[in-house]
Amino acid sequence: MVMVLKQQKFSIKLEEVTDYPKLYLTGNGGYSYLYEPLWWVGMITMIVGEIANFAAYAFAPAILVTLLGALTIIISAALAQIILRERLHIFRILGCILCVVGCTTIVLHAPQEREIESLSEVWDLAMEPSFLFYAAFVIIATFILIFHFIPLYGQTHIMVYIGVCSLVGSITVCLIM
Repeated sequence: MVMVLKQQKFSIKLEEVTDYPKLYLTGNGGYSYLYEPLWWVGMITMIVGEIANFAAYAFAPAILVTLLGALTIIISAALAQIILRERLHIFRILGCILCVVGCTTIVLHAPQEREIESLSEVWDLAMEPSFLFYAAFVIIATFILIFHFIPLYGQTHIMVYIGVCSLVGSITVCLIM
């Protein structure tokens, strides 16, 4: 009798989930999350944070700004536990610890950046063959990811999008400095 009740309860819950209009599910291309105020608050704060991160490169060394940006992983994990009631598993805790240790190690052993005095010095650095090769590689790799791999794997593999963001972010950091 208990098994029948559990099975009936499961089938009711399954029907509730499957009766939800598939048009509005995010995974099926729906946009129902656009009606959520919390999503908009998160999006706006993320945009403001990225603008502030972009501006920070003008006032602090790139090594410091980049590492402080990496510490957002720890802040996001803490906020997810507090706001979303997510549980921090051992791998998340280990990831946060490794992030702190890595950031500390890099900051302690980072070389001093040299100050750029003139615009002609910036132009000379931008025209070095190593930078030109790197910039060409990043642009070509980004276009290959966008036009070849995203149509094939974009719906199932997030690493394609992470690759595009990382490549464009790396060239952006180089150009800002």
